[in-house]
Amino acid sequence: MHRKLGVTIGVATALTVLPVARPAGQTPAPQSGAPQVTFRASSDIVEVDAFITDKDGNFVRDLTKDDFEVLEDGKPQVVDTFTLVDLPIGQTPPPPPRGEDYIEPGYISNEGGVEGRIYLIVLDSNHISPLRLPKVKDVVRQFILDNIQGNDKAAIVHVGRSDVGQDFTSNKRLLIDSLEKVQGDKLRSPALNKLDDLVRLGGTSSGLGGAIRDPRDMDAQQRAVMARETFDSLSALASYMAGIRGRRKALLFVSEGLDQDLNDVIGHRPSADPLPLTGTPNIDTEVFGNNPIEAALAEQTVEQQRLMVEAATRGNVAIYTVDPRGLADISQDSIEFQAPGPEILGGSNETATMLPTSALRRELRDSQQGLRSYAEQTGGQAIVGTNNFEDGFKRIVEDNSTYYVLGYATQPKYDGKFHEITVRVKRPGVTIRSRKGYYALKAPPVASVDVLHDLLVSPMAMPGLPMRASSTVLRGAEGQGLVQFTVEFPKDALSFEDKGNAFANRVDLSYLATDTEGNTKKTGSKILDMVLKPEGHDAAEAHGIRFATEMPLPPGRYQIRLAAKESVGARAGSIFWDVTVPDFSAERLTMSDLVLSSAMGGAAPTVHDAATLKAMLSVPPTVGRVFSLDDTLTVFSEVYDRDTEAHDVQLKVSVQMDDGTEVWSDDQARESSTRNAERGSYAYSARVPLQDLAPGRFTLVVEATSSLGPTAKRELQFRIE
Repeated sequence: MHRKLGVTIGVATALTVLPVARPAGQTPAPQSGAPQVTFRASSDIVEVDAFITDKDGNFVRDLTKDDFEVLEDGKPQVVDTFTLVDLPIGQTPPPPPRGEDYIEPGYISNEGGVEGRIYLIVLDSNHISPLRLPKVKDVVRQFILDNIQGNDKAAIVHVGRSDVGQDFTSNKRLLIDSLEKVQGDKLRSPALNKLDDLVRLGGTSSGLGGAIRDPRDMDAQQRAVMARETFDSLSALASYMAGIRGRRKALLFVSEGLDQDLNDVIGHRPSADPLPLTGTPNIDTEVFGNNPIEAALAEQTVEQQRLMVEAATRGNVAIYTVDPRGLADISQDSIEFQAPGPEILGGSNETATMLPTSALRRELRDSQQGLRSYAEQTGGQAIVGTNNFEDGFKRIVEDNSTYYVLGYATQPKYDGKFHEITVRVKRPGVTIRSRKGYYALKAPPVASVDVLHDLLVSPMAMPGLPMRASSTVLRGAEGQGLVQFTVEFPKDALSFEDKGNAFANRVDLSYLATDTEGNTKKTGSKILDMVLKPEGHDAAEAHGIRFATEMPLPPGRYQIRLAAKESVGARAGSIFWDVTVPDFSAERLTMSDLVLSSAMGGAAPTVHDAATLKAMLSVPPTVGRVFSLDDTLTVFSEVYDRDTEAHDVQLKVSVQMDDGTEVWSDDQARESSTRNAERGSYAYSARVPLQDLAPGRFTLVVEATSSLGPTAKRELQFRIE
């Protein structure tokens, strides 16, 4: 999630205009009318999300800006921005009839902006028991499948592991793939560790033998390190999300809570603390003692916990805590310990039996109280101590679907202090829920002057300059893959300055590929310095501008991030998408992704920087997947064949309806002797006329079958309107 970037702007490239064909039958993504997310670096605007409900618990939708009063530190503020966010719930499109064979769209667009809810799912591996991993997967999978809807964006972060997370996406398959890699590294109970140590010591000062020192938690230092890692991750993520404005940001913290003993420290915090993290006195001090090293570690953890809450309130990030233990008891932990007798602990048999039970209950209660506190202080909710996750998830969705966003300007204070926010409504009988305030920064942030860099490191793609993209992966040199991607600026996206006999504009592009750990693996840039003749300008006005390039990457999973800004219209935007580069040498017969172009799609003026693909396919790839009946598609792929024995390969392309009915097909054959010697492949292309088909959704299927047995298959979905 945290990006290391080194982006530079490259040399200018003159734009060439390809021959003009008929208009493309592609349509832009639908607009929902929901307020769009904005990305702002300014720190002088404070935003507050407000939930207003009537006496029956129903959200009140008819309030105006004049109905609200906002106070900071008791002083009235002028509400400059006011928005009612009202996103539909329960309108996720049903899965297509092909069920598990559903083919993903194959292209991405930022034209609709970020119109849905924003969820950041944090899996706290440091505080999840390995015995509960099946429950964790079931609970989070339920949230992903049942509650993330069409335009929502979600990301997954694994605390302690940077190689298995998933950046923001609407793709549930990618989210679940990341979820399946969750680990449970929670340490053994500190109370049980101390009781074990008591047994080794021979008892307490009140028991037989008498201990020579207070019992110790052998994992205390590692426990503190893991707690710090968790809170540092949450702090960094909250700061990362702070740049998103105009929309509620939900951080789902999936954790069993801290198992570190913070009671003595928390119990003595000043009552004037604006964000107290409540606890209870240590009821077992007379047995466990008061180890000064453990107390110092607890003090450090409390401070890190506090800094995390500060970062969340400063960034207006609501933390929703999800305890996967559900309606938990202590039975699972109790079986790990055989209670010592009264000769070790002192007192009666009843005391010796109850002490481990009371200690474990206290740990459970305190861990749950911590989770509740994080939610309460940041404006979220806690799903803790319940098996009814369904209703809890419903509340999270409701919280992030309908609310008011109030913004007011303030002079940055940079004092590091807590500043209380109070929201009032001039209507009797309503209940108001909003964040309690925020902690100011201690020093001014470093101002950025690089718009493209800011767009590339933002949590998610930003609208502004509309664009669409698609990508395909071919085999590259020396075991690498070759990711070819095409970016299209649709008609009306770019403005042009009339120079009399020509039309001019400039678009600066920066792009990069990051791996699953957020490391930048490849960067690139391009300047489209456009001076178009009238016929080229007409083509751009009708069909947009297209840019195609490629980058070599080794096998693995990546996110491609591209940012662009134009000079004339002064707009900027970004677009992100995920790419998997397969190991083409792992199988005897493999196939590249399918490359799609259309006769009408060739009308857009194009800068074609993808040299490898350009040598194979004269017509540039198309980005959209919606075509008209009078268009003709061309599908291209490469089949990679590693078998050395003489054989042939049968190639078939077909167009199928949702129910699998084949409505068009083409068959070809290749002998192994005709393979491209340099690439070890067969190039395959077929023209697919759409004139004889009917409007609807179709799947393009390309299959390769070797006479020696291996097969390979690729699919791509498109629509005719």
